[in-house]
Amino acid sequence: MNVIIWLLLIQLFVWLGLIAGLWIVLEVIMLITLPIAGWAGALLTGAFRVGSSAALALLWLWIWIRIEYNYFWKEIRKEREKKD
Repeated sequence: MNVIIWLLLIQLFVWLGLIAGLWIVLEVIMLITLPIAGWAGALLTGAFRVGSSAALALLWLWIWIRIEYNYFWKEIRKEREKKD
């Protein structure tokens, strides 16, 4: 039962993280405009938005992979202790 709870918590984190990330991108990052006039300002604003969104996605993926990695090795250690 404990394994199911851990997996459900990981899945809940994933879904809540996706929703929170989408909200941050739509409500915060997409509203940012750099105060530079002309086509250079539009280009830099677009690059900043894409870079910020990509950084947020990579951070989320890194956190998720760390959680999964720690969970996997915790379960492996638990199985090894059962065999000994």
